[in-house]
Amino acid sequence: MAPDYRDLAMESVYEYGQRAGIWRLQRLFDKKKISATFFAAAVSLESNAEVAQWVRDSDHELCSHGWRWEEMWLLSREKEKAHMHAALKS
Repeated sequence: MAPDYRDLAMESVYEYGQRAGIWRLQRLFDKKKISATFFAAAVSLESNAEVAQWVRDSDHELCSHGWRWEEMWLLSREKEKAHMHAALKS
């Protein structure tokens, strides 16, 4: 998708995941006693505190996917460092 257009299909996937998909997985993981590693951008967890709290309080592992979903190789060294600090602060 060209950067000057919104990718509504992808936005829909993310919206579904935060609203319903994650809770379907939560029920499955809890029922089957499965521990999982979640790759998540800090911004997404900031926007869904309930999910962040569930992962924090569970036996699951959180693996940082950075501060936000972005093309890291396009950032300056200073900007990348600032985003790393933002993710850690989050």
